[in-house]
Amino acid sequence: MDNNYFFNPIIKFRDNLNNGQIQYGIAVGFDDGLVSEAIADDVDFIWYDMEHVVMDQSSLNSHLLSCRSKQIFSIVRVGNYSPSGIKPVLDAGANGIIAAQINTFEEAVLFADNCRYPSQGRRGANPRVPSNYRSVDDSFFELANKNIFVAVMIETIGALNAIEDIVQINNLDSIVIGPYDLSGAIHKLGDVQHPIVEEAIKKIILTAKKHNKYVGIGMPINIEYAKRMIALGVDWVQIGGDHEYLIKQLEVVMKTLNK
Repeated sequence: MDNNYFFNPIIKFRDNLNNGQIQYGIAVGFDDGLVSEAIADDVDFIWYDMEHVVMDQSSLNSHLLSCRSKQIFSIVRVGNYSPSGIKPVLDAGANGIIAAQINTFEEAVLFADNCRYPSQGRRGANPRVPSNYRSVDDSFFELANKNIFVAVMIETIGALNAIEDIVQINNLDSIVIGPYDLSGAIHKLGDVQHPIVEEAIKKIILTAKKHNKYVGIGMPINIEYAKRMIALGVDWVQIGGDHEYLIKQLEVVMKTLNK
């Protein structure tokens, strides 16, 4: 496996963002890697949720292998953004990583630094999948630092208040809006279209754009809301999850059959 095979999905994803192409993806929580293989041809990226879902390392390995075979960008959201939560994900071959529930600027800095190798960061060196399990030299670490996508969720009051500082972190590529949790943080849980929530989202987007950071969003299936967020400046959209599409399509079929 050459470097291009591993890094091409992130290069393509980033190039598309730079060219103004909105990138759409789906969240996956089911264990079976065949889920990724089945959906990869229809999306721009696959988002793996290891914050809300108990997915073991073996299952994640299987999903990421499917992504590599389909050359699709993979990104993993982690609830544990310490080195012990970061390294197994990146060394298994994820193209990108998202930290959930960031509360402070300092937490965001530590997370971003732990995702890149020295001298840009402090990531420990045992690359495994990204190096095809072979020995590496300085050129590999330079390539790996360049071709990773590091993002933090903005979904707490602490992160919202620190947004001006967070978007200036050098090792950070993107922020990701979590509208539902953000609405809860400002005491409007679930009312993601409340004026106060929308003002907070607009502030996040404008601040990120001012400092040339990509803006992502995680959300359930809601096409109109996705379009509204894109109009505000969101660059990449995780819309819905595997279980949600399964249930919603099942509901449509059953209602049609039972008419």
